[in-house]
Amino acid sequence: MRVFILTLFLSFCFSGFSQTDPFQEKILNYFIVNGMLEECNASYNQRVEDLKYQFRTANVPDEVWSQLTKTKKKDVKDLMILLSSAFRKNYTETDIENLTAFYKTDAGQNLAYNCDIPEEQQKEIDAFLSTKTGKKIKEKETILAEDIAQIFLYWKQDVLAGIVSGLIKKGYRPQ
Repeated sequence: MRVFILTLFLSFCFSGFSQTDPFQEKILNYFIVNGMLEECNASYNQRVEDLKYQFRTANVPDEVWSQLTKTKKKDVKDLMILLSSAFRKNYTETDIENLTAFYKTDAGQNLAYNCDIPEEQQKEIDAFLSTKTGKKIKEKETILAEDIAQIFLYWKQDVLAGIVSGLIKKGYRPQ
């Protein structure tokens, strides 16, 4: 666990948020086509809604919430970069290219967004899952899920701490 946290920390510190390497760019593109970007945005929005509920009796004006959440785009990008380290650890660049190509298909999009999957598309999904990359998905599923959960937890705590600190500095207290 300590090795994972150290790896995560070093990846975060040295990732160069404004510049990414080609492999990381491919992972970030994969996150766009497989719905991860939307999931990250939704997670951020849910955290803010949770805080609004906790501070509901503090009468925090909308302008203050807007000011404290103006870093959303950066915060979500930071999360995606952190998540990319977990994918880099578990998949090759070729795997990411294959995953991106698959998730660009109608079958991949329906799978990503939990839509009804017609029989023909199910055959496409099954065919993909029988490839080397598809088999790796199952193989890495547990460890990747653990890494993702850990990353989300640390990220959520960091983002919430920043917003709560801003609220407290402005004199607002949760009830």
